[in-house]
Amino acid sequence: MAAIIKRLLLLLLGGVVVLALGTSAFLYRGGAFKTLTAEFAGSCRPIATPGSAEDIQIDHRTGIAYLSAYDRRAVVAGKSVLGTIMRLDLNSADPVPAPALADAPDNFRPHGLSLLHADDGSTHLYVISHVSEERHRVEQFVQAAGATSFTHTRSIEDRLFSSPNDLVAIGEGLFLVVNDTGASTGFQRATEMLFARRLSRLVMYDNGSSSVVRSDLATPAGINADAEHLYIAETGGKRLSVFALNDLSGPPRRIIELPSAPDNIDIAEDGSLWVAAHANTLALIRHFVDAENPAPSQVFRLDTETFEPVQQFLDTGEQLSAGSVGATYAGWLLLGSITEPHVLLCRLGN
Repeated sequence: MAAIIKRLLLLLLGGVVVLALGTSAFLYRGGAFKTLTAEFAGSCRPIATPGSAEDIQIDHRTGIAYLSAYDRRAVVAGKSVLGTIMRLDLNSADPVPAPALADAPDNFRPHGLSLLHADDGSTHLYVISHVSEERHRVEQFVQAAGATSFTHTRSIEDRLFSSPNDLVAIGEGLFLVVNDTGASTGFQRATEMLFARRLSRLVMYDNGSSSVVRSDLATPAGINADAEHLYIAETGGKRLSVFALNDLSGPPRRIIELPSAPDNIDIAEDGSLWVAAHANTLALIRHFVDAENPAPSQVFRLDTETFEPVQQFLDTGEQLSAGSVGATYAGWLLLGSITEPHVLLCRLGN
């Protein structure tokens, strides 16, 4: 009996040590011990929005920004609310959000967005929508050439959209989705969070059929693509992974380690990557619990030659808390947040 008790005590002690190490690693990886100082070589002004704009897509042909507008703070409080897509004309001297949709599907709760220009001159908008905690869809909208609003065309629901966070359209009816967790048990979820286990999936949907392309991602929250490469922001892994579009299941072409936890990825007109990041994820968690506790907002720029992350914006939460996206257009940087009911429009400095 004494031997059994000794083994049990050793197992318990081992579990405590592993938990302590995991918690310490999570805090360190999450930036809990960082000292942050606001930095931005430009000027900003807030623009009120109906809910927070967790994701933003800018149509570089028109200068119109599309915002994933949803009252996520109300959701945190346990309320049942719906969302919409708003448009913001960045060519205007005083841009004001306006409705972007002619109609919307049932139970529309938008998250990640992706724009696609079709050969016939129309523009397609793909939006992740969380119908419920268990059901998730990709909603497709089309804007005819010369029109100003999008019309809903179809809802796509698939069992592989298990916890979709972001998507990128690479052809009509062809898109890639990242699920931000691959855990199926509480233990897996805990180890995914504490140890950045790579359990999450990249899913390809191609006009009616879906498949898992990868299942080795660390809590991805952002995805984007250019003509040759796919970029995935692995939030849990604090890295940006670059894959060849023609070999998505192969090894990464490049892995860029980041000093903060990346979120959405914007591709600028010059091809550079603008990556929003959470410099202190512990502060982000506190901010979710209590809106009075600010969370930092950070944006890095990476050119596609060196991929060196250069900080372009850092706010400790006074102007914008929990920033999740930074998108650029004609000298402007437009920032959205997971929780804040406004966007921040900033004129970039020289």
